[in-house]
Amino acid sequence: MDILALLLLIAFGGWFWSDSTQARETALAAAARFCKQTDVQFLDQTVTLSHLKPARATSGHIILQRVYRFEFCTTGAERYPGFVTMKGQKMTLIELDHPDGKVIS
Repeated sequence: MDILALLLLIAFGGWFWSDSTQARETALAAAARFCKQTDVQFLDQTVTLSHLKPARATSGHIILQRVYRFEFCTTGAERYPGFVTMKGQKMTLIELDHPDGKVIS
């Protein structure tokens, strides 16, 4: 029984790592694309996981909701935070804490 539990734990860890890597890549591409569209500079070319929690999909089943944080600038002098919300592998929201007011997509 201990071997079965260990194998299940390893399988879950592998799935979680793979799922997280895919979600991060999608969030990174979405943040870069959105910054280009809104004419701001995407800094450091990276996103970091800010929040992770269970959520409901539109179909009703439980999925993971991840919020990734990134930084951008408008003039090159100040850094401002932005956030990409992912439900499963789908990007659902991008938010820029822009100095002129929030920009939400």
